[in-house]
Amino acid sequence: MRLTEAKLKEIIRQEVEYRLIESAIDDLIVEELKKMGINEGVEDDWKKKKKQLTRRKVLQFLVAAGAIGLGGAWVDSYIKADATERREMNSQWYDAVEAQKSAQKHAKGSSGAYEGPDFGDQGDYFSNLDFAGSIQDIKSLPEDSIGGQLSQFKVSGLPDLYISAEALLDKPIPKMKANSGKDALMFYQIKYQSANNKPQALMRLYKELVGIGQVGYSGIDVAMVVNDGGRPVRVLPPEWSILFHFITQEAANLSESDLTDFQNQIYDTELYRFYNTVGKGKQVALDSGYDLGSRALKSGRPDITAEQYRQAYPDDLAAHQGKHFFDIGFVAGTAGEEKPKVPR
Repeated sequence: MRLTEAKLKEIIRQEVEYRLIESAIDDLIVEELKKMGINEGVEDDWKKKKKQLTRRKVLQFLVAAGAIGLGGAWVDSYIKADATERREMNSQWYDAVEAQKSAQKHAKGSSGAYEGPDFGDQGDYFSNLDFAGSIQDIKSLPEDSIGGQLSQFKVSGLPDLYISAEALLDKPIPKMKANSGKDALMFYQIKYQSANNKPQALMRLYKELVGIGQVGYSGIDVAMVVNDGGRPVRVLPPEWSILFHFITQEAANLSESDLTDFQNQIYDTELYRFYNTVGKGKQVALDSGYDLGSRALKSGRPDITAEQYRQAYPDDLAAHQGKHFFDIGFVAGTAGEEKPKVPR
């Protein structure tokens, strides 16, 4: 019998509570619990309406805009139940944990120990290899392909060139402490197969991908210079290539509905990032709110609120995804004040 995601989360919650009482918390379960987002909220009306937008429309907008406790566990009869019986009842969850352990073992290679260069030395290591014929360009990917869509959101300033995953199958991946790209892909495959919700699992990997080279709201240069048949070229790091390859490969195997779900999650994430972390996006949201607030004042409706506007216009991206800065502008506009500056 296949566990539903809700049932799996409930099992995890119960198990962690039991382990808290017994003071024997399994670090792996705790880590996975946090990743599962047990207390996640329910989609609001805006997000449901937003899914009606075409994927191309949202992507074009983003590219044009430059966006690129567990506390207080309680004691009850269930938590006090026999651990062996509970393990049998929840065997599918424990199978998933074993899959995680197996994935970690594969990531380290068959020897069980990483033998490649240190992460800090990977630039020197890869600069001594010749990747002629294996350098690919993000800009050559079809715009409508999942790869073309994903690549739009890499950290600004990083190169568009990357080493093909095929050329890395026998090379170490220092960031992952994997003795080969093949082992790294196996790690992702085992971990991914244990996930019940595939779009959500890919979304977690997507966040890892776009986080490469990201520190807070600024970026760091994690690119490397490698030899391309005698020509030095600046490329994205090998862990980017491996992760990018895996995500695009698995996304291509999703059903149409699951692929749409995955893409919508990406766009929601990037829209929120644009309006709340990118200077230009913050300004767009504030300007939009101020303009609409000023128009409401001129039309004799200074009493209207930003929330009322959102309810009436569920497809206004700035009003919904950039709510914080939109509201600052809207309130100033309806009060007849000068347009405020974007708060630092």
